[in-house]
Order: sequence, then structure tokens, then C-alpha cells
Amino acid sequence: GLLFWLAAVVIGYFAARHLTGPMQRFVQATESISQGDFKVTLPRSSPVLELERFSGALAVMVRAIEARELALRDSEKKFRDLFERALEGIFVCDRQGVLDNVNPALLDMLGYADKEELLARNLFRDIFTTPEAAARFQETLQDQLILQGYELPLRCRDGTEIVVSLS
Repeated sequence: GLLFWLAAVVIGYFAARHLTGPMQRFVQATESISQGDFKVTLPRSSPVLELERFSGALAVMVRAIEARELALRDSEKKFRDLFERALEGIFVCDRQGVLDNVNPALLDMLGYADKEELLARNLFRDIFTTPEAAARFQETLQDQLILQGYELPLRCRDGTEIVVSLS
């Protein structure tokens, strides 16, 4: 009886290891994929048909995700080029006026040499000339959702004011 029990344990150990090995490799592969490494090698041959099918489906998914990631990177690069080279001043901010990004044309318009210095300012508090102008802008934007040709004065770095048309 002890010999049969020992044989069963040994056979069970090797069978479990034979079956869990591919699963461990799948886990490692999916972790690599989730971190952006699309050049992983997926386990192919498996004694379990479902794992073989899973491997094929995962390979298709990896190729699709990689293609989308490359397209997204290309799109972001095109956007970045347009943003940086635009002749018009462009800013991105949140509803509280915290600037997230500005382009070089806006820096020039407002007299800032350093992007970080302008990003440290608040659009509504520091760049708009009055709190009323900021409130009116926010109300108009909230009502219309899209602005076109909205004129208002902005404060430059040196304190002078310029009238701009926001769209």
C-alpha cells in the first residue's frame, strides 16, 4: 500500500508540474504584455487542447494590442507636432484654471521664456485680467461647451494686457 501511495504521489507531482508549467508561462507572458512587452514567446505545445486554443487567441490579441499601441503612439506624435508648431497660442487647463500644457506660441504671446513658469500660474487667477472675466468665461464655456471668437484681455508676464480671441 505504501508503494502505491508513493507512486501516486510521484505521478501526481509530475502530472501537476506538466500541467501547471504552461500556465505559469502564460502568467509570465501576460504580465510582460501588460507592461508593454509585445515580443513575448507564448507557450504553444500543450497536452491540454484548451491551453493550445488559448495560446492562439492570446497571440491574436497581442498582435492587435501592439498594432493599436503603435497607432496611438503615431497619433500622439502627430498631435504633439501640431501642438508645438502651431502659430496660435494653445493651452490645456482644467475647470479650476490649472494649466496642464501650453505651446511655444502662447509663451511668446504672453512673454514667458520658460514653460514651467507659465504652468505654475493659474489661468483664471493669474492670466485673466479680472475675476469677473474668468467667471464670465467659465459661464460662457459651460453654457455653450464650445467657444469661437471669444474675446477677452489676458495679462502678460510683464503685467501688460493683450486682447485675445479664444476658440
